[in-house]
Amino acid sequence: ADLDDIGARISIEHALTRIAEQGRVVFTLKAVEGYSHAEIAELLGISRTASEVRYWRAIRQLRRIMETTR
Repeated sequence: ADLDDIGARISIEHALTRIAEQGRVVFTLKAVEGYSHAEIAELLGISRTASEVRYWRAIRQLRRIMETTR
């Protein structure tokens, strides 16, 4: 990986530490580990809709953090 990729990954990882734990867990399971929302719902004991909402809230929070830390 080149330095830009490494820098972007470090920035995302730092941003992840700044969002709510519920969102961080769902985002990691979905975007990093590749689980489906149905699988995440079962793992966490929540509804599929709750998984989707937490995922999109996490993305919105991450975007906001990334934009303000450039």
